[in-house]
Amino acid sequence: MQSDPKSSLRPGRRAVITAAGTGLVATACSSGGDGKKGSTQGGGLFSSAPEPTPAEAYAAFLDELASLNDKVPNLATGDLAKTPAKLAISFPTLPAAYNFALAADIVVAKTLREHAYLSDAPTLGMTGKIITVGKSLLGSVLVPTLGGKADGACVYYYDATRDRAYASTALVTGDKWADFTKAVSEAAADVDGLDAEQIKTLVQEQQRPYGNGPSLVVAADGTLTALFPAVKIGDETGPAKLTIEATKAEALLSNLGKAVKASMANPEQFEVGTVERPGDGKSHNGDRAYKRTAKIHEGKKAREATGPGPVTQLAPLSGEGVRPSIVVGPDTTRLKAVSLSFDDGPDPQLNIKLVEMLTKAKAACSFYNIGRNAKAYPESTVRTVVAGQELGCHSWSHPQLTRTNNLHRELVETSELVGSLRGSWPLVMRPPYGARNDRIDDEIRKLHQSIQLWDVDTEDWRYKSVPHNVDSVKNMSRRGSIILMHEIHAASVESVPQILQWFEEQGFTTVTNGEVGQGQMYPGYYYTHGLDTNAS
Repeated sequence: MQSDPKSSLRPGRRAVITAAGTGLVATACSSGGDGKKGSTQGGGLFSSAPEPTPAEAYAAFLDELASLNDKVPNLATGDLAKTPAKLAISFPTLPAAYNFALAADIVVAKTLREHAYLSDAPTLGMTGKIITVGKSLLGSVLVPTLGGKADGACVYYYDATRDRAYASTALVTGDKWADFTKAVSEAAADVDGLDAEQIKTLVQEQQRPYGNGPSLVVAADGTLTALFPAVKIGDETGPAKLTIEATKAEALLSNLGKAVKASMANPEQFEVGTVERPGDGKSHNGDRAYKRTAKIHEGKKAREATGPGPVTQLAPLSGEGVRPSIVVGPDTTRLKAVSLSFDDGPDPQLNIKLVEMLTKAKAACSFYNIGRNAKAYPESTVRTVVAGQELGCHSWSHPQLTRTNNLHRELVETSELVGSLRGSWPLVMRPPYGARNDRIDDEIRKLHQSIQLWDVDTEDWRYKSVPHNVDSVKNMSRRGSIILMHEIHAASVESVPQILQWFEEQGFTTVTNGEVGQGQMYPGYYYTHGLDTNAS
């Protein structure tokens, strides 16, 4: 894609503005013999246009990234504008590439949660596009807007041969993160008023929507662009982009980074047949499919927000020279995380209370709706989605699936209805009573859904007692737990403030069922807990 960088370059300074999409780096020029700003001796470069502000350069870079949506067969669009919520939020999704689609769901839900926490918030919007395509590779950018202005981009990549999605920081190899920090800090030093020391701290954070760390894009020539959503330049804080030239960036790229670079130079049509999963066809137990990270750190409490941007699920800083998590989701290798979930809704009265409680406490949660209830009370289902909580399926009428002959209605029709209310195909499912077998798993797999069970059963439906519910959570919860409760019982909803308060006291961070899997959940596999747990 051709691009015309419209920058007026100060003599003696290296420009930060690049020709987005081409990888060409503009270089500064000295004043010409006539002393006119922006001219060169011999008549090379002339420009009278004002130099773009960092925010303008940031926005222009995102706008100029070419959309490669047409190279992804059967690519779908998640679209909340077509739901009763009528939110101007759209993004590319492809359920057959499961963790690519789940990554988008996770980012959108987290962005909605953060927006729900704001008072007198500007209108939230979001657009997305595919920016990288290979035979087994995808790259996407989602750009939220507040009041029509870009509010931090999230870039992520997908490797079909592992069915894994990665935060864009995965473009840089882990043992080169210190070198990346140095290179991007040197680029920051060329921007008037930008504190290079601040950059050294920001690169320890995850990218949006889990921090203010950089989103990375590599061009066809190897130029590496770092997009920072909130940096201080002089007395202002806002987005900025910094560029590492190809000669420096080449040595920083991981295998994924090199593959993305190649695909930027020579895009290919994506082939969904390249999607592979660990042990596919051999086992349905996803708990055994988790590939544990080299090091799971001590689970700590989330950091407090100290500036603009997200305020929840902020992992402790990775440490100087240490790459932050490459998962599209909260870094549960550093957080003491637990996942709370509610079945059998929506209930028109209790849903209002429950969603308000969760929003007030800035807590993440997963909901599994029964199809006939969602049909009867669609506004409650939509309320859950707008609040940024994860929404999945729980059959149409709550039968034991292993004993029913009407799986089409229980599974397919429920998914279609829930999908129409949430704006995209639901990717998580919980069978009633946890009743499943290989046949049911395979039917759910065909619908591109993972099976979310639990390891903490509060039996809230049996006792209908606030003290019992609270004690059950306290006695059985551990790092990585998935906790089962029910939306339709008043005592269950009334228990939530005490449960969330106990989580806060114990240093737990709440995450959704999709987030707790850390990008390692797959359709047709069942899960009882998250990745970072002591469970065997």
